[in-house]
Amino acid sequence: MTFNENMTTTREFATNANYREWRPDYPLVNLYLSSENGCADVTVVEFHRPEWGGAIKQKQLRQGNGLFYAYHDGEPYAALFTKEGATRVPLWLEPKNDDIYTISWDMANGDFTSLYLIDNLKGVQYDMLANDSYVFEGRKEDYASRFYITFECTDVEEHGEEVDNTFAFFDGSQWVVTGEGMLDLIDLQGRILWRGKISGGQSHVSLPNVAKSLYLLRLVNSEETKIQKIIAE
Repeated sequence: MTFNENMTTTREFATNANYREWRPDYPLVNLYLSSENGCADVTVVEFHRPEWGGAIKQKQLRQGNGLFYAYHDGEPYAALFTKEGATRVPLWLEPKNDDIYTISWDMANGDFTSLYLIDNLKGVQYDMLANDSYVFEGRKEDYASRFYITFECTDVEEHGEEVDNTFAFFDGSQWVVTGEGMLDLIDLQGRILWRGKISGGQSHVSLPNVAKSLYLLRLVNSEETKIQKIIAE
């Protein structure tokens, strides 16, 4: 399979023979789970999609329910679109082993006036805007519905502007990446499938052939971390 570009989830897109591009319209949070013994998973929550409403299950993003996922109406989601007006999303965790876990996150495409991670087991309300990770002990016997997030956010659409977070595009044979730092290709289980260091300006990168699915490109340097979603077709 080769890579075509997919900027997350949006109703407007352009297409040509080489790639399709979606521009993000709505606020989202990427949540990453890791553990001291190498367990990893990724969950994406996108807020307030009035043109779709409800939660849309993203199919064929990964096999099984995974370890860490958003939960809605009895179903697990690797990527969850919340309905307009929602202010709470359950996050279910199924530890396969007793371990020390870390939930980390980043946000895009909106003005979050509040965002909290609630740990029901510990009775903790954790400010996600003031922090970028939460460390805790997880056990196999813990109940799955341990966490949820609460939020208030403003859609970028109210400003009448599009936000373009693109730092990479597919030119028909290779990815062209703008920036410098360590570039990672990550699957929705949080596994790094490819890693390489790029220097400033534009770099041409050949990524490996992988199964059809949604993936993350992560570019990290001393000043910032950028995340872009792409799809292999």
